[in-house]
Amino acid sequence: MSRSINVEVGGTMSFHSSLHVRARHSKGGWFVRTKTGDDYTRDLEAWGKRELMIDNEHDRYREVIDLYDGARLESNARLRDHPG
Repeated sequence: MSRSINVEVGGTMSFHSSLHVRARHSKGGWFVRTKTGDDYTRDLEAWGKRELMIDNEHDRYREVIDLYDGARLESNARLRDHPG
């Protein structure tokens, strides 16, 4: 007497990635910080692609979030006027 048992398991996995880059002069602090890649937005409870640039040298802040449903949020400001 022999028995044959067949078991199948299925599923999906997803990975989220991001890249952080910082630049500075030979002396002093960071003058440019950037981040790009997948990011979770708690306020909207959704994943999207985020690009963030903080440029201390030129007093500039720029953030772009492209959500997977097609919505796009963009913020450009002077760094000194940006909260946080």
